Amino acid sequence: MPIATQNWDGVTPPAIPAGWNVDSNYTTTSTFTGGIVPTSSPNALKLTATSGAVDRYATYGTLDGNAGNVVVGAYVSVTNIATHEVAGVTARGSAPTLNSSSTSQYRGFIDFQAGEAVLDKYVGGSQAPLANVTISSVTATTWYEVTLTCLGSVLTLAVQRQSDGDWLNSSGTWVPSAASAITYTDASPITGAGYSGIYGQQGTTGGGGNWYSDDWSLSATSAPQVGVPYQFRVISRPLLPIHVSGAYD
Repeated sequence: MPIATQNWDGVTPPAIPAGWNVDSNYTTTSTFTGGIVPTSSPNALKLTATSGAVDRYATYGTLDGNAGNVVVGAYVSVTNIATHEVAGVTARGSAPTLNSSSTSQYRGFIDFQAGEAVLDKYVGGSQAPLANVTISSVTATTWYEVTLTCLGSVLTLAVQRQSDGDWLNSSGTWVPSAASAITYTDASPITGAGYSGIYGQQGTTGGGGNWYSDDWSLSATSAPQVGVPYQFRVISRPLLPIHVSGAYD
């Protein structure tokens, strides 16, 4: 069930849509480099380069309203892979303006420089790495859809490459069938309704480049929502004899 969507197209750049709390390095833009075309026109979210590995957040400032059982997704792309190009989504955040110094949240993202899909969490400003998968190939100027599902203590990260529709599997290989990159059960989960949004880094060392995100979405879930579609199981049981009490006993 959809809770909120944001395609960044309802404002005049560099304005940020109402209801979003963003670090100052985020703006909207309708100007793109590297041949990138927004997944919805005319705008996308842009993260301006900064020096070093600095976490930047764009937070949707309304609680999810579904006890944190949500699916959060967004498209991300960078024009150059040099240093500190990181892009993804957040869920179950503890504050309407997230940060890495004092808040809690789950993060699912692509580390373009390291060539990894990563799942981690912050609890009161302390990072806890959860799982990562080395990506066989990740390229600049390509849109990737990053989707993080939180259902109870089970977290699932899926990544789909938009150039050919392939999915990243748990071995780090791109495959044509729907797959999940990471499925992780957190023994000490962040619980309850939270704030969701976008997470990124964009550094300058080695040439930098441009960082974009488009078509963010937040949905409620009450069943597994992963790269591989949920399959209902049909369980067969032997028929039991039926005894009817009455005049014929």
